[in-house]
Amino acid sequence: MSNQFVPRGQWIFGASASYSTHTNKDYTFLVIEDINSDGYTFKVTPLIAYAIRDNMAIGVKFIYSRSLLRIDSGSIKLGSDTTTPELSSGVSTSLWDKTSASPCSTKPA
Repeated sequence: MSNQFVPRGQWIFGASASYSTHTNKDYTFLVIEDINSDGYTFKVTPLIAYAIRDNMAIGVKFIYSRSLLRIDSGSIKLGSDTTTPELSSGVSTSLWDKTSASPCSTKPA
């Protein structure tokens, strides 16, 4: 009985994609308070591989992601309410793209 999943000489193609958003209203993180922000992350990951033996393949996976973070406000508060030094920020936007490629392989268990 053979447990062949991918035969030798077979090309393998695949991909995954994801998209997520976030929104924070008056969020607190450690000493940073009243964070108001929104943003998203988008990611696509295609894959191509070639089976060099039954159930064993080598190939490459490409990754592209794009993220946006827009901070509308936030403040840093240290100490008690009566003696608190406070730092506040206004609108800040960060947009970044990331692209990479990595080798991938599969082998029999």
